[in-house]
Amino acid sequence: MPPENPRNLFRKEALIHLTVPEQLNHAIVITGSKSWILLSSLSLLALGIVLWSLFGAISTRVDGQGIILANNEGIYNAAAPAGEGYISSLQVKLGDSVQQGQLLAKLNNPSLKEQIETQQKMLTLIEQKYQNLLKESEIAIRNRHLQVIKQNDYLRNVIKQQSENLIYAKDLLEIRKEAFKKGLITKQEVVASWQQFYDTKKNIETTKKELLQNDIYEKSYHEEWEEKLRNLDLKIKDQKQELDVLKGQYNTGQYVYSPVNGTITNIQVQLGDMVKDGMPIMSIAPAPDNLEVIAYVPAEQGKKITAGMKALIVPSVIKKEEYGSMLGKVSYVSPYPSNSDSMKAVLKNTELVQHLSEKNLPIEIRILLQKDASTASGFQWTSASGPPQAITAGTMVEINIIVRKQAPVTLLLPGLKKLFGSD
Repeated sequence: MPPENPRNLFRKEALIHLTVPEQLNHAIVITGSKSWILLSSLSLLALGIVLWSLFGAISTRVDGQGIILANNEGIYNAAAPAGEGYISSLQVKLGDSVQQGQLLAKLNNPSLKEQIETQQKMLTLIEQKYQNLLKESEIAIRNRHLQVIKQNDYLRNVIKQQSENLIYAKDLLEIRKEAFKKGLITKQEVVASWQQFYDTKKNIETTKKELLQNDIYEKSYHEEWEEKLRNLDLKIKDQKQELDVLKGQYNTGQYVYSPVNGTITNIQVQLGDMVKDGMPIMSIAPAPDNLEVIAYVPAEQGKKITAGMKALIVPSVIKKEEYGSMLGKVSYVSPYPSNSDSMKAVLKNTELVQHLSEKNLPIEIRILLQKDASTASGFQWTSASGPPQAITAGTMVEINIIVRKQAPVTLLLPGLKKLFGSD
């Protein structure tokens, strides 16, 4: 047997097997289909995160509370009139729309009514006294007039007689003057005739003065009675004026009227309650031409807000989850924090001021609501149509204002710079 060649140490089959491995005829499986799906999802998620961090936006918001009011209007109080009284009836209910001058409530004022009755009795007594005095004056003046007529008739007769005596005395004086010139009588007789003439003439003048004085006295007597009547008439007028004032107070104090067109947002009294001058009876939100939100945010957050920023408003009477939020735009930001006095000047309601300023001195902002005639409320909402109801002045709201939008990656930059030591 010939010697074997060293190259033939392995069998021919083995060499063939090594040259062409069986596994080369089969495909190599790198991973399964589920793994591919998971890998694709993670890749898409990572890509989405990268894109969102570069092109997305994170909003910084400021929250606050406020109330919907008419432009440049606050909540008005229908206050109790002068005096005091008890609520006898309420003519409206919460949520009713009212017109300026409409009757809201009636009051009963027993003490004022008693004063009116007392004044009326006093007036009746004075008027009766006046009538009695008037009758008395008429009788007295008439009697005095008759007396004066009688006296004047007598004096006129005296004057007539004295006038005749004066003519006789004058004629006698002339005769005696001629007789004295002829020496028929003495000078004393002439003087006596002269004295008689002079005395008669003087008596006539005195009687005429008495006649004139009677007329003056009658007029003065009449004026005295007129003065008495006039003084009493002035008392009557004063009494009537006081009575009219009381009646006016009673009439105006008996009713409470609406100061503006609007909606009843609060009723502070019940039947039988006693109220005094100026006490609030009801709160009324004026009917608006345009509605705006007057809101208050913490002072440290308010400085981030500027006019023109968008705002979301959630009225207290609707569900945000169901109807979304109202849309608005900031129209005003107060440069200074508001105190209770400045808030009261805007809101015109002490209780509301206390509610909105419980925590600190806030910043006042105003948000103009965006209109949309196609919705039931007349305003734009984040939902398609908003709630099927009107949103009126006087509604309390929560606000949310977007003060800043930034890409998420910008939030990571400060941390990355610090991590890598970059300035």
